[in-house]
Amino acid sequence: MILPIEELPCAILHLKLRDIPGIGPNMAERLQKAGITDIATLWKADASRLRLIWGGIAGEKMHALLHGEDMVSAKHARSSISHQHVLAPDDRSKQKSAAVVRGLLVRAAQRLRDDGFFCRRLAVEVKWLGRDRDLWTGTRSLSETQDTGVLLGVLQEIWPEVPDLKPLRVGITLSGLAPEQAHQPDLFDKPSDARLVMAIDELNAKFGKGAITYGAAAADQTSKIAFQRVPKVKEF
Repeated sequence: MILPIEELPCAILHLKLRDIPGIGPNMAERLQKAGITDIATLWKADASRLRLIWGGIAGEKMHALLHGEDMVSAKHARSSISHQHVLAPDDRSKQKSAAVVRGLLVRAAQRLRDDGFFCRRLAVEVKWLGRDRDLWTGTRSLSETQDTGVLLGVLQEIWPEVPDLKPLRVGITLSGLAPEQAHQPDLFDKPSDARLVMAIDELNAKFGKGAITYGAAAADQTSKIAFQRVPKVKEF
């Protein structure tokens, strides 16, 4: 429903305070103590008074929203790209989970390129079966890259450090992200063969995910439901 500014506050006077998103039981009690018991009184209160009642800028935002101002949500810079996987019972060994981790990294590197980022850090996480608090993490800092081969080489350096226990869940995180337009190449790094990476991406886009992959990474090419984001079609 669109409410023109000229129809405010009449169009919302029938609502109760608790009908407004952001006003829960505690805030409703604070408003009542401040003498604000209905929408009409709330609408008439100035921004500085609402800031005092809310105890911060949220009060000013509430005032702006009630008066029909267009509040643009701030865009937060992407800080990381990650994938996790709960291992099937047959894969709960360090040896078998290695292929799963490689597959996760291949997918994350693909997302890195698709979203136009380079990364500066790779982290590997391993959660142990039946050990609630034991989470092993290994990290490496690296020169900015979006090359799957380079990242797999760093993973090979980290993996021997993983304790040889029975893992329940494995995951990888690419962080220290830099957008392509801000990419700073390392003067002393050997140039990666970007043509090979692009060729693999193009073949996978044409013939389906996993048509061409990197060595042992072919062991896990299934896509799982992402609970923290909406996956793109090309990830399936």
